[in-house]
Amino acid sequence: MGEISERLMVSDGNITNVVKVLEEEGYIRKKESIDDGRTVTLNLTAKGKKILKKANEGLNDALYELMGDLKETDSKKILKALSELKQIIDPNSI
Repeated sequence: MGEISERLMVSDGNITNVVKVLEEEGYIRKKESIDDGRTVTLNLTAKGKKILKKANEGLNDALYELMGDLKETDSKKILKALSELKQIIDPNSI
């Protein structure tokens, strides 16, 4: 979880609390490493994937609304660049 807190620039304690709530609500599953008890892997559950998809759709709708005054070709270029940037930042992103 140290990697997550580092990327989000928040304390480990904050991430630990958020992960606990997300796990209790059924959005993520936490699995401890067999090799190193300090290392955990977090995976989205089906419920987590569903809510993430919904959030992404809402974000996309907001972006389209904000870019409504741009030409369609400019909007497409911006969205493509954002998508590429997202893949550079996190190649495993959904």
